[in-house]
Amino acid sequence: KDETNIFEKHLLHSLTLRMPALCDFDFSGKRIADLGTGGGLPGIPLKIVTPSAKVTLIDSIQKKIAACSAMIAELGLSEIEAIRGRAEELAQERITKDAPKFRRAFDAVISRATAPLADLCAWSNDLLKPNALIIALKGGDLNEELAEARKKKFVHSIEVKPLELTGYAGFVSEEKKIVTVRLI
Repeated sequence: KDETNIFEKHLLHSLTLRMPALCDFDFSGKRIADLGTGGGLPGIPLKIVTPSAKVTLIDSIQKKIAACSAMIAELGLSEIEAIRGRAEELAQERITKDAPKFRRAFDAVISRATAPLADLCAWSNDLLKPNALIIALKGGDLNEELAEARKKKFVHSIEVKPLELTGYAGFVSEEKKIVTVRLI
């Protein structure tokens, strides 16, 4: 919907995941879930710049998954899939036949403006391997969101870094942050 600002507000924002000063997680060779991927952000740009990552794009809306699948095919990307489903259900064996494929399978969950952090933590818990990370791109005042997430018994630690790039003031003016959550 926002074609005018696609590079700065969407692609560049997604690619901050690969800037070591902002995010020190090494995505190379890791299995990554992009929850609430929408139009494939941040998962598709991450895959392009990290070819060895194995990326699963997850969204509950089939139209968005179809668009992501078309982009994946057009770009000729491999080891990336787009799945329609709800994160909180995908790892539950009694609900889905795909549970063994997703339960405790991911090294990290990434997300961009998807849901409150406490919800994202709850939805990710059964998808992540032990000691894995949630890396969320967020904006605005997060104090209340962080307090709610810290109440979750399976949250070990939360780190918040403001997104600042020399030569681009947009992230600062929009209060963009990268939030890293380590689960127990």
